[in-house]
Amino acid sequence: MKEEILINIRSCFSVRKGKNRLAHRLLLSVVLCSAFFSMLTTGFQLYLEYRRDRAVIQANIHFIRDSYLEPVTISAYMLDEKHTSLQLQGALKLQDIVYLEVIESDEETPWVIEGDPEAGRDILSEFPLIYDNSGDEEEFCFGLLRVVASMDGLYQRLWEKVLIILSSNAVKTFLASFCILLIIQFMVTRHLGSMAEYARQLNLDKLDGHLALDRSSSKFSESDELDQVVSAINDMQLRIRDDIIKFREAEDALRRSHDELELAVERRTRELVETNTKLKEEIEERKRAEAALREKQVQLAHAGRLTSLGEMATGIAHELNQPLFLIRLSAESLKFQLKKAGYPDSQSDGELDSVIKSVDRAANIIDHMRGFARIGPGNQEEISLAEPVENGLTFFRQQFKNHQISLETDYEENLPKVVLDPQRFEQVVVNFLSNARYAVDRRGERESDGYQKKIALRLFYDKEKKGNVFEITDNGIGMTDDEKERCLDPFFTTKEVGEGTGLGMSIAHGIVREFKGKLEIESEKGMGTTMRVII
Repeated sequence: MKEEILINIRSCFSVRKGKNRLAHRLLLSVVLCSAFFSMLTTGFQLYLEYRRDRAVIQANIHFIRDSYLEPVTISAYMLDEKHTSLQLQGALKLQDIVYLEVIESDEETPWVIEGDPEAGRDILSEFPLIYDNSGDEEEFCFGLLRVVASMDGLYQRLWEKVLIILSSNAVKTFLASFCILLIIQFMVTRHLGSMAEYARQLNLDKLDGHLALDRSSSKFSESDELDQVVSAINDMQLRIRDDIIKFREAEDALRRSHDELELAVERRTRELVETNTKLKEEIEERKRAEAALREKQVQLAHAGRLTSLGEMATGIAHELNQPLFLIRLSAESLKFQLKKAGYPDSQSDGELDSVIKSVDRAANIIDHMRGFARIGPGNQEEISLAEPVENGLTFFRQQFKNHQISLETDYEENLPKVVLDPQRFEQVVVNFLSNARYAVDRRGERESDGYQKKIALRLFYDKEKKGNVFEITDNGIGMTDDEKERCLDPFFTTKEVGEGTGLGMSIAHGIVREFKGKLEIESEKGMGTTMRVII
């Protein structure tokens, strides 16, 4: 038993690297806790000593008041300086009383002094000297007894007690803690080390040994947590051994199957490589065909739309040109007859001028539609961007009024001219204006209360980008980031089914690139969109 205790003590204080780390931490924790509680109990005892000594000082001052004040008063009243001094010397012998003085009422200089005037005046008490003359009815105060107590002696006594109290508390606390540490080491920590050593010596090739702890057992003692851990480790060892046996049998079967499978995979891989090579060639060919097909579909859709528009414009021109010509001819004839009859400035004359202008405007719109839909390479010429922009607006000014859309235009003067096909650029303008009208109409349907449809059109020269800028901004439904990235793809549209082909933006983008321009799109869902062309 003695040898085990000595071994446990040595293991607690062992400093070998990598050994007894738990014991070291326990020892450190015990030392820190012991030091903390030693300091705490020492501080508490010193506080009690401080309060006791301070109470003694107060008691001494009260004792001076009760026992010395009256004799000092009589001696001072009789002007007996020697007797007064003797009484003050007697009071000065009390603990921590360092200075006493008697002061007359009409003077500031002390009359009698005993003690050290330079001593610390931590506690100062003053008592009036009141003489009670039995022959007189009134008492009168003729002086003051001042008593001074210092805390220096108290602090000195406390300091002398600090080491004694701290040492005794530390010894008691450390002894109790060290006994607890030894008990923990003997009952728990050393067995944990045995378990760790057993775990390090385990070998998967040989799992025959069992873990057993070096501890006394009795038939009356029940198994504790350490016994349960040991039992669990031994059970785990048996399960691991059985699993390893099964694993090795399965590994042998798997190896045989792997060899057979490897041959089959090698043969099948050769076949798949050949098939994959052919499939890749077919996929590449199909991708090229699909790309060519999409390009042809875009071209055919564009050509079909323009062809239909051209045929429609031609039919409208054919059906309306003759009635419009007859209306204009009849209006001019009626105007001539009114003038001939002597009514050159009549109200009817002005109305006839309005009819003639409306007929001319309708004819211009028809001719413009025919020119817009004309299929052909077109002619590039040096023009101002304001011309195709205004021509494109011709289709929409009345529509905007009918749809209650506020249109704002801002054209910068003296814009540099550019070389392009005005009819092709007009297609871009028409496409952007059509999309802007759709966007504000759809938001107007959803937000009918207080929403004002607005479309703003700007033309200006950007010095930083060194080009003319055509910009259309609406406060419509806007686009998400995904819609903004895909809006230039062919056949992609955010419009409802039947309201768009998905080719307008793609064609407009192609026209802008054809003119070596740049298209920028800014949009926020629910807030609006800005389309910007820089040429």
